[in-house]
Amino acid sequence: MKKIDFAAQTLVFLTAIGLLIYAMFEDESIMLLMYLQMLLGGLQLLSWLISIIGIGIGNADSRIKKGYIIYTIAVAAFFLIWYVGSHLNIDETMAYTFIFGPPWIIALYYYHLCYLKLKIQKNREHSFLDLN
Repeated sequence: MKKIDFAAQTLVFLTAIGLLIYAMFEDESIMLLMYLQMLLGGLQLLSWLISIIGIGIGNADSRIKKGYIIYTIAVAAFFLIWYVGSHLNIDETMAYTFIFGPPWIIALYYYHLCYLKLKIQKNREHSFLDLN
């Protein structure tokens, strides 16, 4: 399961890099990048839920536990700031920076967590679709 999750996220990140390169020549690709960002966020939240509910955080390595806690706090803080910011009058540049900046940073952090889980899994015995 971890390998499938990591491969799907890698595919989305590579597509995003391609869209960023394409965005230099075509302005409309920004909306595609936003849809891709939502897809990646949904994929990562689903992966996080499966990891937390499916295996429980008690069975995870201490680095992964700490990473899940940091990820949870970062996502909650982002949505809280987004909610508060939606009631403020801010300029367009600041809004775009907030919409695109923090979500990709959080996504990269979770991608790193998935890489750590794969690295730890290689050091243990495992079976196909191992959820630990």
